[in-house]
Amino acid sequence: MDHVNYWDGHASEFDSLYDSRRRVKYALNQILRRGLYQRTEITCALLRQLGQPSVLDVGCGSGRNITSFFEAGASGVTGVDSSREMLKLAESHVTSAGFSERLRLVCDNFLKVKENTQYDVVVALGVFDYLHAEAPEFLRKMRRLARRAVVFSAPGPSLLRAPLRAFRYRFIKGIGVHFYSRKNLNDLCSLVGFPSYELRKARSSGHVVIAWSGDR
Repeated sequence: MDHVNYWDGHASEFDSLYDSRRRVKYALNQILRRGLYQRTEITCALLRQLGQPSVLDVGCGSGRNITSFFEAGASGVTGVDSSREMLKLAESHVTSAGFSERLRLVCDNFLKVKENTQYDVVVALGVFDYLHAEAPEFLRKMRRLARRAVVFSAPGPSLLRAPLRAFRYRFIKGIGVHFYSRKNLNDLCSLVGFPSYELRKARSSGHVVIAWSGDR
């Protein structure tokens, strides 16, 4: 089973994690999956700090984060995702929020996208979970397209939560999940050649990395 087929068939299920109208489920997720929302909060704080940055959202999914990025002051957002069903939801959410005129959506594998435009910030939240040997190449491309900063989340290893998630995804969903220690992230950022970066702990889900393409 490839990722595109899986996410096309489960777009609505994924999107429901962010739906505050489902009060009980949303409240539970705020506790059990706090890092899912915390990584967006960290990214939005950076966007506010940078003023009105342009944003490339890699693996944008159903677009819930895109709406948050606009609310945090993004001047424009380009979202890239390999799932057409996810992008349909993204277009609907962003249009409902009134930001569609500053949105561009691209349906493709990020590593195959012929993109030369630079953005102030390049973001990938919940994407490195599914990267393995291609992670350095992926991050290099993010850096090349980032004028100022790169932000990405990376799930961390744990005694119970990580093995359970790996089992659930591999044997039920047919998708491999990768986990990153702090050393893994330090090595990855050094390999790609970021002049400076910081690792911020995301509760129960690893880290959010903010890496600078040049001077801050």
